[in-house]
Amino acid sequence: MKLLFLRGQVPSDRPKEQIMFDRLADCDDMWSQLASEICRGGYGEIWYEKGSRVTRYTNDFVERWVPRYRTSKISFSPNVVFARGGFPYMLAEAVKYADAFKIHYGAGQRIVPKKGQPWDLVLVDTVEQLDRAQRNGYHAELFIKPAADNIFKPKKMQRKYDIIHVANFNPNANKGHRFLFRRLKSYKVLQVGTPRPRWEHKWPNVNFRGWMPRKSLPALYGMAKIAVVVTMGKDSCPRVISEALACDCPVLVNVTTQLWYDKYITPETGRITCKATFEDDVAQMLKDWESFNAGAYYRRELSMSVAAARVRGLIRF
Repeated sequence: MKLLFLRGQVPSDRPKEQIMFDRLADCDDMWSQLASEICRGGYGEIWYEKGSRVTRYTNDFVERWVPRYRTSKISFSPNVVFARGGFPYMLAEAVKYADAFKIHYGAGQRIVPKKGQPWDLVLVDTVEQLDRAQRNGYHAELFIKPAADNIFKPKKMQRKYDIIHVANFNPNANKGHRFLFRRLKSYKVLQVGTPRPRWEHKWPNVNFRGWMPRKSLPALYGMAKIAVVVTMGKDSCPRVISEALACDCPVLVNVTTQLWYDKYITPETGRITCKATFEDDVAQMLKDWESFNAGAYYRRELSMSVAAARVRGLIRF
């Protein structure tokens, strides 16, 4: 296999040490790890736009930052193109390789491509998205979104918090912070992610840790009995679900979250909740938290090697 994995623009809102890595073992980007695993035994490159950098992680896997996809003159002829994001410029790049097997995994409003585009495979997060993609005429399959397994592993810590909630506050995307804090006043909560100003004074039972690098998260998951994902928006398979499970932290997920529920939420990994039953579900999960087997299930069903093998098995040359 010769894989070209297309990403979006080089992040401009983070310091260099969070986006530039010299070794694949240190790279905390799940997509880089997945691309490397998909092309194992072959050769692969992962490209970002609006940058200028080349990192040869191994002889068989390279990360490139290119000024513009459409003007790049890199001599590379992939037989598989994986476009993560669904942006129009990715489609324009993919069609350059007429004979390559083309995979689409979108985001936001681009999760399902419009009719008539030359994708050989469309990967989606939910049964509803699967149905939409198939009605648009595509061969579509449900996607397993793993964690970066080199970073997210169980850590033996004292479980001094009842609940961990990992989500940055975003005024344009309701991650459920207020809903959560108002209903959990009797619990010890660990909140990770950029908070809204003055929240720290409003809910004294919540430890606001602010934004944390990914390498710090496994220890924090290890300090909590359960994780909660209470997004009220349209998040599609939030990465934090796999990351919590990889760290052996069971998850309570709000039913509004777009997710392949049968795959991610099982008696081993957690429960599904809704507004009406949320407080009861929290209490029951905390009562039973030691009975879950989230880490073992993750390694068996959702890990990086499992996800990559699923993608490889769907590729047809």
